[in-house]
Amino acid sequence: MRLRGLPGLLLVAAVALFVVPSAVGYYTDWLWFRELGYEQIFLRTLNAQTLVFAFTFAVVYLFVYFNLRFARRRTLDRPRVVFGTGADGRPITFEGRQIAGLAMPVSLAVGLLVGVAGASNWLNWLSFFNGAPFGERDPLFGREIAFYVFQLPVYRAVRQQARR
Repeated sequence: MRLRGLPGLLLVAAVALFVVPSAVGYYTDWLWFRELGYEQIFLRTLNAQTLVFAFTFAVVYLFVYFNLRFARRRTLDRPRVVFGTGADGRPITFEGRQIAGLAMPVSLAVGLLVGVAGASNWLNWLSFFNGAPFGERDPLFGREIAFYVFQLPVYRAVRQQARR
């Protein structure tokens, strides 16, 4: 028995599990915003999510890809790369050529995951770029109150993503 249709079946399953529910949610939101006459607000949120995803994806993809390419160049002269030892004490090794082919898929996967996580913080980014000062200062640190409302959540989100 040949597994010829397995990749197509996996693609259909992924679309059915991830894309269809998300598309239904966006379509429902679009109908609701249109009914209220606020299409521009819906489009603003959609544009913000898309821009945050694209920027986050691009930065993470390029960072991971070029790091893996650099690591590949450093391991070309080694036939095997040791990643550590297993529970039985034997070394866990990979062929140097196997690692060379992983740069693109690993970069895409990590970029997509971090991009989706970053896009969920779209409202924080809109607030960061469009925040207005309150005209009051924090008595303890002397910072404008707007810093804590508009900028600090973005700094925390970036720091949290950097820890992952």
